[in-house]
Parts: sequence; structure tokens; C-alpha cells
Amino acid sequence: MKKILFLLATAFILIFWQALHLPFEIPDEQSHFATVNFLVDQGRIQGEKEYDLSREQEQVEFIFGVMTDGTNKYAHNPGHRIDYSEEASAKNEELIKSLNTPDNRSTYTLHQGAVYPPLYYYLTGHFYRLNYGSDIISRLYTSRFFSTFLVIATIYVYFLIGRLIWSSTQMGYFFASLALFYPMTTYIGAGVNPDNLHNLLFSFFVYVCIRVVKGGLTYIDTFNLAVLLVLDLLTKPQAYIMIPLTVVAILLSNSKLSLRVALKSGLLYFAVLLIGAGWHEIPKFYSGNPYIADSSATSISGISLLSYLKMIFHKFTSELVVWYWGVFKWTTIIVPRLWWWSGIRLILLSILGLVYLSYRALRSKHFEFIHKVIIFAVVANSIYVAALVYYDWNYYHLSGRSLGFQARYFMPLLSAQLILIVEGVRAFTTKVHLGKLLLGLIFTYFFTLQLVAVFTVASSYYETSNITSFIAQASRYKPPYFQSDFWYLWLGLYLVSMIYVATLIFIQISRVKLSSKKG
Repeated sequence: MKKILFLLATAFILIFWQALHLPFEIPDEQSHFATVNFLVDQGRIQGEKEYDLSREQEQVEFIFGVMTDGTNKYAHNPGHRIDYSEEASAKNEELIKSLNTPDNRSTYTLHQGAVYPPLYYYLTGHFYRLNYGSDIISRLYTSRFFSTFLVIATIYVYFLIGRLIWSSTQMGYFFASLALFYPMTTYIGAGVNPDNLHNLLFSFFVYVCIRVVKGGLTYIDTFNLAVLLVLDLLTKPQAYIMIPLTVVAILLSNSKLSLRVALKSGLLYFAVLLIGAGWHEIPKFYSGNPYIADSSATSISGISLLSYLKMIFHKFTSELVVWYWGVFKWTTIIVPRLWWWSGIRLILLSILGLVYLSYRALRSKHFEFIHKVIIFAVVANSIYVAALVYYDWNYYHLSGRSLGFQARYFMPLLSAQLILIVEGVRAFTTKVHLGKLLLGLIFTYFFTLQLVAVFTVASSYYETSNITSFIAQASRYKPPYFQSDFWYLWLGLYLVSMIYVATLIFIQISRVKLSSKKG
């Protein structure tokens, strides 16, 4: 019952974030929705440069000021709000409904859709079809609910990870709550974006890898790792990063593989991979590796690799480390200084703690399962970041510009990052009661971070000085279940869910049995 209530609370928190955001306000949502719309109407994924933006969606994007043709009204303008006046809203809402015609929906004006592997779009299409005859706003919000289910599943996987690492159901809830209250989880989870499926699959992949580290590689684990790779290859090209991480997990495993088992596991792995994703991936390599630039290609960037790395390092340490804790509204607003400043100090404290933990382990020559998990988390994050940087360098090398980095790009390995934060902070004490206090402080930070983030987002779009004005504005351009008095329901459920999760976690922390020695 406790688990069900926790997941219900998760659902209500996610739904509130969905309700809070206007159409096409989640990162790249307009591109991903265009792909879903094209797929449902045409029965296929669009070509790489094929027109895929319906005239209906194009006009709606102009209404909201989010068109990506250089006229985006939010770009470098955090104070921008749409006109919520009764006259303007009624006119625009009527116009949006009138655009819902077969001709507008099937006439494509330009290329804006995302050209990613098809799995997420096919699955989202089932939700889209539930409101197929409705206007674009209703279809969009119905499609968003698929992401809600994906994030709920992801939070459950975090529960499994926490329970597996610390052999404690209490720590499972604690670990899952950190992922839930991390603002980027609820932000990206509010919209149509394949990142949500990618994050789920990668989180489950981390869970299986930790199982391998703990108990050795089994045929079931091999099969699961292969299936996860197949599904993720059909979602995002970053899935290939799973392959070296799988090797890392096997090398860290507590049991040694015999040659016979290794060969059988390898054959099973590649057989599943070939059958499941060969049809999609093999053709890409006929004309050269699509993920690595041709070494003979001419660079137009005019910048050396060293200069590029210096530029990226500066971006990571000056911008991304702040964005990591929450960046919204077309990257124009962030959480208040106190929270991102505290988050950066939490990272630095964790790094110091991990160094101290490593020193103790090396000095005592006593390595436990948790040390191997930490090594896996460090190596996994390093490989993931290195892969993203290398891909971006290839793109920069050929095009003369960077694709850019955003905080959400690192969310597939959020579980590994949270492991390092928790163990890094815990490393400063071997006393059980102090360890519980530190867990409580970490949770309190994430709890307040979530509340601050949701208020920051709400106040950037709507008038928040009084509840009447907020509800009047937040009801605009939403489906009926996110309008008027329904807002009292969703706001109430959000607050009750936050209080329930906080109460649950503090109870779990008080009951958790922590190891009194490490290293």
C-alpha cells in the first residue's frame, strides 16, 4: 500500500507540472509533437529534410510566440508572458479550435520535426489517438500523459536501485524521492519528449549493471542488458554508450566468468541486438558511421581540439553546473541563487567525501560492494560525458558550431550522480545517527528545491500574488480538466503529495539501518 501511495503521489506531482506549462513550453516539445502528428497522420516517420510541420501547428506556435524561425518571443527574454486578457485569450482559443481541419492538419509547411529513432513516437501516438478528433491543445496534453507514465516507471526503478545498493526498502524510498524532487525530472516529464523514455531505459540499465556488479553476470542479466540496448537504440542514438558501460559492470563483478559462459553470454547479447535493432542500425553504417565524423573531412571550425575543450570546460563549470539544478522557460530562468549555490557546494562536498572514502578504502585495503558501485558511477558518468563531448566536437569540427549542452542531457545517469552525492556526503561520518541526519539534510535540500522550482516556473508565466488571478491565467490554453475550479484539485493534490512524500521519507530515514563502518 505504501508503494502504491508513493507512486500516486509521484503521479500527482508530475500532473501538476504538466498543467503548469503552456503548450510547447517543454524543451523541443514542438519538434517532437510535430513528429508524432506526422507519424499518426502519415503512418511513417518523416524523412530527414522532409516537411513535417502541419499548418495547424505552425499557426498555433505563432500564437504562442514559440516558432523556431527566429521569431521566438521567449529567446533571451525571461520576462515575456503571453496576453492572458479575456479578449485576446477568447479570440486565440477560438482561432486554435478553428485550425483543427483535415486540410490544416495534413498540409506541411516546413521541416521542424525531430528525426530520432521511432519507438517513443509510435508509443506516444497511441495516446495522441485518444483525442484524435480534438483541437491541437487537447491532443498535446493527452500525448503528454505518456511521459507521465514513463517518469512514474523511472521513479520506481530508482526505488529498486536504492533498495539494491543499500539492501534497504527505506533507502529505496529515499533514493526515489531525490529523483522525483529533482526539478528537471518533473520539468522534462511534463512534456512530449523522448528523453523520458531514454531516461527510463538508461535507469533500468544502471539497475541491471549494479545487479551484475553485486552478483555476477547471469544469462537473464545478459538478455535484459541486450533488450534495454535494443529499446534504447530505437529511442536515442546515445544508447551505444550502454556497450562500454556493460563491460565496466562485468569487470567490476564479484564473480569471474568462465570462457564458456562468456562466449554464450556474448552470443546471446549480440543475437538479441541483431534481431531487435539490426534492421534499424545496420543500414546507417553503409554510408559511413553516422555518429563519427569522417577523418578525411575538411574542418571549417578553425579551432583546435584543445581550444574546443577549454571552451566546453568553461561552459560546464560556469553555466551547466548552475543549469543542472533547474533551468526553464527556454533556458531563460533558473532557480534562485541560494539553491543553485547550495547545489554546487553539495557537489563539491560530495567530491571531497568520495576522495576521503577512497583514501580510507585504500589505506585499509578493504573494498566492499559500495566501493565498486561508486567506481561504476564515476566511470559511467565519465564515459557518458566524454561521448557527448566527442560527438559535439565532431559536429563542431564539420559545421563550425556546437550543438550545445543542456542540464537534461545528463539525466540518463542521474541515478549514478545521486549515488555519488549520497555516498560522498555520508563518507564524513561512520556514526549511524549522524548518517541519518545527513540523509535528512540531503532530502530537505531536494524537497525545498522542488518547491522553489515550481514557484519559480509558475511566477514566470502567471500572476502569483493571489490565487484568483493565478487560476484565471493558468486556465488559459488548457484542456477542460486543467481549467477553473479543477486547479484547486490539482494544486491541492500537489501539496498533499509533497507533504505525504516528505512525511514518508523522514519516517523511512528514522527507521533505516545504516552500516556503521565503510572502508
